[in-house]
Amino acid sequence: MWDQPRHFDQKNCETLRVCVVLCLCGLVCVAETSAWSQTNPQVTDGSSLAATLSNQGPGRDFSTSGLLKTRDAQGRRLQQYVSLKTIASSNSWQAIYEAGPSAAQISAKLTIIHHPDAPNQYLLSRSNPEGRLSDPATIPPAQATISFAGTEFSLTDLGMDFFHWPNQTIIKREMRKSRSCKVLQSTNPDPVPGSYARVLSWIDNETGGLLRAEAYDASRKLLKEFSLRSFSKVNGHWELKEIEIRNALTDATTRLEFDLEIAEQ
Repeated sequence: MWDQPRHFDQKNCETLRVCVVLCLCGLVCVAETSAWSQTNPQVTDGSSLAATLSNQGPGRDFSTSGLLKTRDAQGRRLQQYVSLKTIASSNSWQAIYEAGPSAAQISAKLTIIHHPDAPNQYLLSRSNPEGRLSDPATIPPAQATISFAGTEFSLTDLGMDFFHWPNQTIIKREMRKSRSCKVLQSTNPDPVPGSYARVLSWIDNETGGLLRAEAYDASRKLLKEFSLRSFSKVNGHWELKEIEIRNALTDATTRLEFDLEIAEQ
């Protein structure tokens, strides 16, 4: 479940626009202190809401690092180093993830190129038997359900492709943890086996932030749950500190934790 972030200060909260960086329903978010409610006062249809969410870039370059903590279906635990770098430009932006046993030993590198009103591009490099990263391979969005670095995060989870699907509908409005939300239903018109056919997203009315999401297959069986676990305010900006994804079929989980020491480029 996407629950209300534990460190979300309601009393002192300014209206925020939460810009999607991961993905990982995705999903590192960078919250710019600007007026979501003023710039998007009447976002009442699903297509406009999805377009607003998918087209918001980070607005600036930054980098951070942290940990990927995975508990698999057998209860075994794996901890990996992870870094994220974003590169902003006028007509696109990139999110670059690196993961491995340590900062000096990277076993997987994923570059997601986000374009306004166009599908994401995925470039994936993995370590070879000699321990060196391969040349980046282009992964089509339809095949981006593969795992990133052996975690429960798929490439499409980090890219949040479902906001680009053509069928977007606001199906209801409801409260989640005392926050007023729109519930956006994103429907995949042509899901391949093992992929998401429908995603429900709870979007905070005040901030535009994604508080909760659930992904289903074509038979409406729950596949994954995504949770924004913690926000912190850094230099006047709300930054996402922790994300968790749970595989509803196996109960395996991966938690993505960042230390939030973000360096502006």
